[in-house]
This record gives sequence, C-alpha cells and structure tokens, in this order.
Amino acid sequence: LMYHNVVPDGAAFPDLSPAVTSYFVGASVFARQMERVARTAMPFRFSDVERFFRSPPARPWSRRGRLAVHVTFDDGWLGSVDLASAVLEECGLSATLFVTTGLIDQPRFLGRRLLNRLPPTTFRVGSHGHSHRFLSQLSMAAIRQELQRSKAMLEDIVGSEVTALSVPGGAADERVIRVAEECGYRYVFTSRVVVNTPKTGPYDIGRLAVKRSTSMARFERWLAGNLWTERMRTRLLRMIGRAVGQNSYAMIRRRLLRERPGQREMIDLYRAAQKGSNEEKQGCAPEPALGGTSCVGG
Repeated sequence: LMYHNVVPDGAAFPDLSPAVTSYFVGASVFARQMERVARTAMPFRFSDVERFFRSPPARPWSRRGRLAVHVTFDDGWLGSVDLASAVLEECGLSATLFVTTGLIDQPRFLGRRLLNRLPPTTFRVGSHGHSHRFLSQLSMAAIRQELQRSKAMLEDIVGSEVTALSVPGGAADERVIRVAEECGYRYVFTSRVVVNTPKTGPYDIGRLAVKRSTSMARFERWLAGNLWTERMRTRLLRMIGRAVGQNSYAMIRRRLLRERPGQREMIDLYRAAQKGSNEEKQGCAPEPALGGTSCVGG
C-alpha cells in the first residue's frame, strides 16, 4: 500500500495543490484501514519483503487466502510519523518511509533528528529521490545524482545502509532501474497496480495508492486481491497521457482538480526549500514558513 500523509480529520491546506492533498488521508480513516489490514491481511515488514525476493515462494504474497500487505509512505511528511506511528504500533504493523531528502527539515516534513530516532521495529527508511523530479524525464547523469545524493544523505542520518527506492510519480523506465541498481539500491517500489509475485522482481514492486477518496469498500476489495477497477483506471489514464503528451496531461489534470493560482505542488515545495537554503548561505533571512496547518506534513 502506498500512503503519503496522515493528517488531522478535517484539516485544510489551502496553499497546497489538490494534486498533493488528494493523497492526504485523515487520521481516523487511516486507523480504520490499519485495523482492517491487521485483521484480514498478512502484514509484511520490510524484512519480509527482502526475504520474499531472496527466497521466493511458489505463490504471490499470500497465505490461506490472505494477501501479504506492506505499508509505505512517500515524500517524508511529518504526519507519516507523528500521526501514523501510534496506529501502526497498536495494530502490530510497520512501514517503510520513502523520504525526499531535499525536503528534510522543511515545515510539515520530517527532520534529521526525528529520522535518526525512528523506532526500527516500526519504520524502515528508504529514498524518494532528492528533488521529487520525475526521474524518467532526466538525463542519466541527473538520475544518478538524484539517487546517489539521496542515498548518501539518508545513510548519514540513519546510520545504516539504505537499499530501497520509491520512484517519484512512479516514473521509472529501464534507465532509472539500471542506475538505481548501480547506485546500490536492491528494491525499487513503483506505482504499478499489481499483486506482487516472485516474477515481479525486486526492481518493480507495485503498490496501490491510498487517497483521501479511497472508500472502505474499495480498500477491502484491494485486500482481497480485486484490483480490476484500479488496473482499468490506470490503463485509461496512461493511454490519455500518451495521446496528449505529458505537459498537456498535467494541464488537464490541474484543471480537473481545480487547482488555484499559487497552490504548490511537490516540486514547488522543493524549490522553496532550495531558495531558503541559498538565502541562509548568503546571510539573508530565510523564506517564511509555508502557510496552512503546520502540525503535519505527498
């Protein structure tokens, strides 16, 4: 399962694009979902994922009809720890945090001190790139820089090897996978809608994106392995994207989401972080903290 952020019920983020906030899940909804995972699925820790691909069984991630489920969070929002950790611990679950390193220590995002002190029984840390740029749109050199920089930063913070990568936007191609392997990543998580099997392989681990709009009925269908609707939806969106081109598709998506001028997407948050960092280095006052609810951190 792919989450991004857990937020207080009813919290609003008017400065953020709906493309970001549509992936925010309310705390009470998240708690119900995790209770359902603990009760009806076979929870997988990251060590189970590693074991699954090292010594693959003959069948998919399942036992006695119960699918194995591993929880992941992308981006490194603060709510993925502040509000999610107690729920995960209560349900006996663990998660992998894929952190965008260019956003560490920014408002609403995880900081170095917290990342360094995460309980290892609850969280494993992985990379989500450095800038949240779509890797498949970059040159080989830029892909390598993104992945090496993020890996090195995280390993310095947590004090252990980082072997897992979540590709921003699921934008992975053969070049991205090859560079990831060369950089020392052994597990690559994507956005492909699939029940993972040994044939999937550790460099194309599919996930299902849990959004604010995900109903409990749909969530339960996923836990039962019924992904037909999601597969058809994803296939249709990819066909539209190929037909109109990525830039046009992005513009259409913003209009459908009713994004307002000035609302920020992930890349805007990264640019603001870079601007603030550069101003500090030059002796200027850093950019003011981003607006909206600051107690939580796609």
